[in-house]
Amino acid sequence: MATPSRSRSSGRGEEDDFEWRQTIEKRQLASERQLKALLQETERLREENVVLRIQASTSGPPRRQRSRGQVANSRPQQEPESIYPGTTEAIP
Repeated sequence: MATPSRSRSSGRGEEDDFEWRQTIEKRQLASERQLKALLQETERLREENVVLRIQASTSGPPRRQRSRGQVANSRPQQEPESIYPGTTEAIP
């Protein structure tokens, strides 16, 4: 984070210091407000997470999910007879 320049050669050293201090204090207050908001959001998300875990644990066993590759490449197993009706031996 860049800080305002504090030029001592301008002859306005005390005034520059005062402005610099004010700028730093404003940034500090803004940072504290942002931190407070983030802490509140973190607490809210933790509470929501607890609720969701409870809901998930009371809704029964988790459903198995297939990966996309398994879904795209999976086929029902068929007996050779259903592929080639009337034959049960290997096709040359």
